[in-house]
Amino acid sequence: MYADNEKKIKESHRVYVFCGSEQYLVRQYTNQVLEDHLPREEWDVNLHIIEDMPSFSVLAEAVNSVPFFGGKYGVLVRDAGWLQSGRGSAADEERIAELVANVPDDCRLVLVVQGKIDGRKKLAKAVKKCAAVIECEPLKPKEISPWIQRRSKELDIRLTADGMQYFLSVLNLMPEISLDFVEQEMKKASLYTDKKMIDRKVLTESMAAIPEASVFRLLDALSDKRTAEVITLLKQQEDSGTALIKTTAMLARQVRMLWQARAVADSGGNMEELMRETGIRHSFIAEKLVRQSKNFSLASLRRAVSELADAEQSLKSGRTDGAVLEEVVISLCMARR
Repeated sequence: MYADNEKKIKESHRVYVFCGSEQYLVRQYTNQVLEDHLPREEWDVNLHIIEDMPSFSVLAEAVNSVPFFGGKYGVLVRDAGWLQSGRGSAADEERIAELVANVPDDCRLVLVVQGKIDGRKKLAKAVKKCAAVIECEPLKPKEISPWIQRRSKELDIRLTADGMQYFLSVLNLMPEISLDFVEQEMKKASLYTDKKMIDRKVLTESMAAIPEASVFRLLDALSDKRTAEVITLLKQQEDSGTALIKTTAMLARQVRMLWQARAVADSGGNMEELMRETGIRHSFIAEKLVRQSKNFSLASLRRAVSELADAEQSLKSGRTDGAVLEEVVISLCMARR
């Protein structure tokens, strides 16, 4: 989808609609479209910005207000709510549909929808016929690495191979990846080194306070059976106030994936099958998981999954503390292959 969006942006349209939850892309595409049409130094004079959902009359006045000296101009609506379910009036929608279909050539109309468009609405169907509708959703796993590489070049920094793998491994623990967060962490990491080269060591330091980064170190130590390091990291998690229930859930997820990886490897399965079953986003993570799974027997992993589930329930009910996690991980690390 990201590549398709890039192509649409480069096409010439009088009306653009940006919708979806990835606000970084919404801002990027909005600025790109407006800058291609109107020099930024003219925005103060020839760009009309409407913050709230406008009525037809307000929108029509902005679209038809040609600059005093003529030339190109733009209209940015930050909340085109009439394209969503339960918002806008039927009377306004009919007139807005006609207005959008007849935007002057010198005008560039950009409509931003905070969320999803209701494709069942007549207005939405009409707008799709005359506008470039671009969905700005979180990037897919395969799109993250190329995006990071391209953005790092634009920021004049470079991630080494081990730096990129560490970064992607931490991001893999997040249920949803925000590009604002990714860029922020890239910029922050660049402040931790005099050079423009960012490796795993730099990222480990710059991302130390990120919960997923500390959990990644814990999971990595567990998967490699580094028992002493696991206990130290568990203690650090507890002392830092990190919710043990969340840590337990992530430990359970990692052990379950190790179990699946060992089962797939033993049965002669391939990486694609493992990635599909576990939801892993990157092949190098799957390959590493298979290697680490060979440190354990299927029986010990199966038992640990059950014990971690019991531990999570005990923590939720307040019947136990972090000591129960130590018992489970020590047992798992000490178990034979």
